[in-house]
Amino acid sequence: KLDIPFISDVDREDIIYACQHKGDFLALSFVSTKDDVLEARQIMEEQNYTDMKIISKIESVTGIENLDEIVNNMNGIMIVSGCNDKTNKEVLELISKYSNVYGTLGIHPEEIANLTKESFKIIEENLNNPKIVAIGEIGLDYYWVKDNKQEQISLLKKQLDLAVKYN
Repeated sequence: KLDIPFISDVDREDIIYACQHKGDFLALSFVSTKDDVLEARQIMEEQNYTDMKIISKIESVTGIENLDEIVNNMNGIMIVSGCNDKTNKEVLELISKYSNVYGTLGIHPEEIANLTKESFKIIEENLNNPKIVAIGEIGLDYYWVKDNKQEQISLLKKQLDLAVKYN
């Protein structure tokens, strides 16, 4: 855990702005503990606006370790860790376990070498699940992987085609 405040001065100003303009949702990135959610909720209470729903994005091992306490202190969550067969299955387990957890499924370009026949089958079979909200994590990654650009483009197009097909 980094020794910096979860909510910076700029974040605080943004939350106050959202409260003043009657925002519907507040998305928090890199949530690691329930205290991160409670800190944002405290600012909302100070502004006398608690109607905004808090959505937490879990992006660390600490966040996963504290998932139960985070989920119990917020309104919704987006799991963006669907990037290969293993994490896609984990996303499906988490959205089944928690009523306020939503997920994304996808194949990251770094995972091309690990694709199986089941990879796209798992994704496509679950895209009509109302708790799967997007295809991701997808894209092109020429920074880390430079020798398979055509395969990355093909993978991206295939996932974008699925996104269009399932709206």
